[in-house]
Amino acid sequence: MKLIVAVCIFFGLLCWSEFIFRPPDVALSLNGQLSSTSAKAIDILISLTSLMVTFALALIGGIAFYVKGHLTGDIPSAARQHGIFFASGLSSIASVYFGHLIYSALFDMLSNDFFDAHSGFLVWPSRLQYLTLLLAALLFLIGVVRFVPGRRNPLEIGRASC
Repeated sequence: MKLIVAVCIFFGLLCWSEFIFRPPDVALSLNGQLSSTSAKAIDILISLTSLMVTFALALIGGIAFYVKGHLTGDIPSAARQHGIFFASGLSSIASVYFGHLIYSALFDMLSNDFFDAHSGFLVWPSRLQYLTLLLAALLFLIGVVRFVPGRRNPLEIGRASC
């Protein structure tokens, strides 16, 4: 029950965050023309956002691999590992969500004929997407390295390969 409440609070905070990042009230019109610098900035923003969304989805796939291994009995796991993988999954989902906010902000700007790369409407979701992706990757690595059985001492691995 506590887990369901935590997930509901988490997604409530994500929904609330969409209302925090309001579009700018005043902006300069592009008059239907993008400068080459702005066009390149948009290309980079779209590529970077797509890359981070892809990484977040790959982390979710890695978590699914361990969940499947746990369910089939191929990978024994500890209770603490479940919590770490769950937190990593939530952080990955948050990263995908902030990527959605970036795409939405960019769409809103361009459909209203303006672009401001320094607007908080665009900058904060970009930062939060990056930070939640880093947190997800860190938690995933902790879950894999620390709790998966069969760890060996790195010195033993080095001696065995010689």
